[in-house]
Amino acid sequence: EKQAQLQASSAPKAVKPTIEDIKALFNKNIIKFGDANAKNIFVVVIDPSDPYSIKISEVEPLPQIRRLVASGEASLIVLYNDGAGYGQLAMQSLYCAYDQDIFWPVYDRLMTNQGLLLIKEIKNDNANEQKLIDFLKEINNSKPFTDCIRIGSLGTNTYTDLEIVKTLGILGTPGFFVNDKKFGGAYSWNDM
Repeated sequence: EKQAQLQASSAPKAVKPTIEDIKALFNKNIIKFGDANAKNIFVVVIDPSDPYSIKISEVEPLPQIRRLVASGEASLIVLYNDGAGYGQLAMQSLYCAYDQDIFWPVYDRLMTNQGLLLIKEIKNDNANEQKLIDFLKEINNSKPFTDCIRIGSLGTNTYTDLEIVKTLGILGTPGFFVNDKKFGGAYSWNDM
């Protein structure tokens, strides 16, 4: 009985963010495209070291979401969650890319099977960051970009993402919100 009480008290509490909670994310220093006034707001929670995060990036629903954002019909927030356990350095490079206005080319390079193999190899070991820089150099080899990855100046953003994701009630990766409706796991565009 004591064990059951302990498990119940440590179980995650059900979280139901409102649309106002989702819109408030646009006031944070996170990866975002568009603004809080869009008719449709998508929140995508990924881990670059998670094969399912790769799948949603290549097939669906992310390509459809990106088209809506590019056309101005929607806004998008991209957050990191520690799904597979070794994508933090890769996500840090995405923050660096966002800061340099090259998010999507870096994202498209990282979020592939080839990128996943590299991420699994480097894990979160800063001693392997040069391998990540070399992998991304065809997109951007500028000193500010590579220094950002080396210094980890934006690494605190991934910790902020982790805290935000907890408040949204997303436990794994991938995860989504369409406005204030939560979808945990890999969903097809039609199921969303």
